[in-house]
Amino acid sequence: MAVDRETAEEFAALGVHIEAEETDEDADAIKVWDVNRDAVWLFLDLETQWRAVIGLRGLIWLGLDYVAAETLMRARDFGRKKRGRLIEDLRVMEREALDTFAKLESE
Repeated sequence: MAVDRETAEEFAALGVHIEAEETDEDADAIKVWDVNRDAVWLFLDLETQWRAVIGLRGLIWLGLDYVAAETLMRARDFGRKKRGRLIEDLRVMEREALDTFAKLESE
């Protein structure tokens, strides 16, 4: 799966470094290992499903909406075992994103 420069920059902002690999189709594309493809797409597709609250200090990020994640995985016909693995992968990316959000807010 090729990822464009903008997506790679978004990952970098979350603290995730992805090696860029030039292809004939897109010189800015990056390679995502096949084993991670579904988890990466799931994470990207859930970009509007972050839970947050407004407090006295501003926006506080709580995490992803796992009901939305489960709904999306069922819609894509991922089996129960695969959904369990994807949730684990999703939680890793979510923790990194939350750490990055916290760092950005403290700057």
